[in-house]
Amino acid sequence: MSFRPALLALPLAACGGLTSTVPSAEEYLDGDSGNGIAIVGDLAINPETINFGYVESGFSQDEILTLTNVGDYLLTVADFSVVGDGVFEITAVSLDDQAVSADEEITLSHSDSIELVVTFAPTEDSDAWAGAISFVSDISGSEYIEVAMQGTSIDTDTDTDTDTITGEIDASPAAIDFGEVDIGHSSDPVYVDFTNNTASNVAITNFEFSDTIWDWNNDFNLPWIMQPGETVTAGFLYTPTAEQDDYGTATAVTDDTSISGTVNLTGTGADLCDICAPQIFVSAGYAIADFLSILNLPDQRSVMVQNTGDEPLEISQIYVNNDCDGVKNPACIEGGEFLISGWNKAIAPVTLDPYQSYNFDISYGADTLAFDLPNPSSDVNILHILSNDPNSSDWGVELTGIGFGTN
Repeated sequence: MSFRPALLALPLAACGGLTSTVPSAEEYLDGDSGNGIAIVGDLAINPETINFGYVESGFSQDEILTLTNVGDYLLTVADFSVVGDGVFEITAVSLDDQAVSADEEITLSHSDSIELVVTFAPTEDSDAWAGAISFVSDISGSEYIEVAMQGTSIDTDTDTDTDTITGEIDASPAAIDFGEVDIGHSSDPVYVDFTNNTASNVAITNFEFSDTIWDWNNDFNLPWIMQPGETVTAGFLYTPTAEQDDYGTATAVTDDTSISGTVNLTGTGADLCDICAPQIFVSAGYAIADFLSILNLPDQRSVMVQNTGDEPLEISQIYVNNDCDGVKNPACIEGGEFLISGWNKAIAPVTLDPYQSYNFDISYGADTLAFDLPNPSSDVNILHILSNDPNSSDWGVELTGIGFGTN
């Protein structure tokens, strides 16, 4: 059987025995499920009950209780204490990471939280231990609040008359394959059920792996005590470091060296793409859009084109259409002109592997008074960088040039 703790909140009225109205936690969580959180007035209680599960006698387990003011007004709480069985204890109280006393009066502003560290330390076996964290508040109708706690202590020694425990920890499935996983990235967890197939209580104390590329998902606290026939589920992770097939094992180690459960692990490290496409990025030391030519001297800027994708980028053409081309249009009165250097269309396309870059220069010169503005509709004074980037196949930059020439 699989252990699933039950959750139940216990807010009580000041006169005792009356249950307070507890609004839906979805109001606090803004649409999330709200599982395990109770709202009393403007106080969010997380979790709404504390279940320590199974803890071996002579050991202890800590859990965190968080109280948050989710309203717009000040809220006061005080006098934290434990009621019920003496195996529970408040071992620390903090407000915004500052330690405070459990019995002092604490005022919470909006979004302020108190954290209580609660410890369960059973000293002997019991079917179940029960208690509660109690405190007072200035919430109307809920001046006295209790948060229920429960836990079970267990002795992992054999319950039989023999010193030998027969059986083992069964793993299902006994082998898992993570498939292809990107090098340096962790896989999604793959889950395995471990069942205590012995006649006695057994504690899983650790998981051991044949290599550091394997790990587990910390799905429960260790040691985890399993009664005969009980099943617990653990998730395993694979983080490959090389492009190869990997094989290994994960072993559930118990407090009895003769009992364990092993899972065979396989996976393939692969150099998988993240973007799965070329991706162009254009950069300059400063803006490449605005140029100023003075005394017939050109203003030049360096431009870097980089492939930030994970597939090859092909640059097929780099060009600019000037608004006045004296060769194509002899009637045009020359003003300023944009020129590209460092690009040879004869060697196009230029191929850039992922994170490689290519540099060229663009300059603006004018030998007279000139004012050149971009016009996208007629495609003049526009820098074009053509490539096989599926999202930006024509990277355009609008260019402005001002010239103070001497002619």
